[in-house]
Amino acid sequence: MARKEQPTENVAVQQKSIDDAPAAALAAHQANSQKETTMNDKQLFSHMQQAGNDWLKLMTDSAARFTASLGEVQKLEQQGVAKAISAVDEASRVAKEAINLTEQLSAQWRKAVTDYAQRTLDLVSPKN
Repeated sequence: MARKEQPTENVAVQQKSIDDAPAAALAAHQANSQKETTMNDKQLFSHMQQAGNDWLKLMTDSAARFTASLGEVQKLEQQGVAKAISAVDEASRVAKEAINLTEQLSAQWRKAVTDYAQRTLDLVSPKN
């Protein structure tokens, strides 16, 4: 019977050492996994933070470009308004000149008609 006890002890020792080895390997693996996860979380946070900073820079640059383009639109609008006012002023000047010329033509026509009427009367009237 002594022989049966010895192998049983050996088996138990073997089982214990076999059980300990995977447990130790599992613990080491879990520790490494936690470190890797922690590093990955830190890296992920760093990348997210960088992406947030890049997005903020992009939005800031975009807003600056948009503001600059609105400034350009304002300049073009002011130039357009100035040209429109100039065109209206020029059209007004031309219209005034046209009215003045029409008035002069009308005065000349009235004078010519009066002169022709007077000449006609002079031709038709008897001369003494």
